[in-house]
Amino acid sequence: MSSKVRSWIGWGGLLFVVIVVVSIAVAGASTPDSNASIAKIVSYYQQHRSGLLAGAYLLELGVLVGLVFFWYLREMLIEAGADRLLVNVGFAGVILFAVSGALSGGLHLTLWDSVHHASPVTLQTLNSLSDDLATILAGVGQALFLLATGLAVVRSGAMARWLGWSAVVLGVIALALPFVGPLWAGVWVVVASIAILVGARSEEPARGAIGTAGAG
Repeated sequence: MSSKVRSWIGWGGLLFVVIVVVSIAVAGASTPDSNASIAKIVSYYQQHRSGLLAGAYLLELGVLVGLVFFWYLREMLIEAGADRLLVNVGFAGVILFAVSGALSGGLHLTLWDSVHHASPVTLQTLNSLSDDLATILAGVGQALFLLATGLAVVRSGAMARWLGWSAVVLGVIALALPFVGPLWAGVWVVVASIAILVGARSEEPARGAIGTAGAG
């Protein structure tokens, strides 16, 4: 794979994280808890209606960009010698994570559409679903991606092995703490994307590996 393509992959990973972070910010990072009062829930969504719509569309864009980025990351790792089975298992985790993102975006859109005509009890139910429904799906998805991809990198050296080990550690944390959200995968994607960009700019990457600086 050419350095130009790898550079685009690195930028794509950073773009994906930026879109997800912005979507969370505009939709409201502190949505009411599932046990919040009905009055608080109704008031919150009335005040943040425009943000819900923007967040829904940004999540749609994030899912699109993310699937493209992770697919090309998969291809890059396989080309660099990573185990195809492990990398494919990792991409299966990406699909679960993408479904959770699309589901969250759909709930944002439903809340935006319902806030002025649905009953307070309906808004309370939608808020509970928005708060909890995609949590396990996102946690399993990012944990599967991080664990499988990390093991593939550690075994093959397709990227710096410290990136592989960090993915494994973050994958375990993501599985244990799914309610934290996409933080763990996002942190790893940022670091890995920077490593890919550095490797792409290097004229002679050591042993043909990706982002091998500091490999163990």
